[in-house]
Amino acid sequence: MFLSNSKASSSGSKSIWRRGVPWLLIPVLFLSFAIAHAQQLTATLSGTATDQTDARIPGATVTVVSDTTGDKRDSKADSDGFWSVTALPPGTYTVTVSAKRVPSRTSTSRSALT
Repeated sequence: MFLSNSKASSSGSKSIWRRGVPWLLIPVLFLSFAIAHAQQLTATLSGTATDQTDARIPGATVTVVSDTTGDKRDSKADSDGFWSVTALPPGTYTVTVSAKRVPSRTSTSRSALT
């Protein structure tokens, strides 16, 4: 009699396990799809602002314009001439560096990749 009770209880626990697992997996699947969809591909363009003699230009204004959408972003070079523009959609960009007493320089078709 004890043997038949243990078989009944183990088969009952297996059926509960089989019924409960799919309900636990459904929210996990929905959350994983939501997280995967929320990820975005972005890129960063960065460099050093220099003049024709390759001297660094601190405080230069750097303008980055998307060749496909025309989206324009501005940045300022730091005291070492370094600049960075983040969260750009991947694509090609035209970069213009300008500063007082220095002629503007433009570089076209720079690729921004992730």
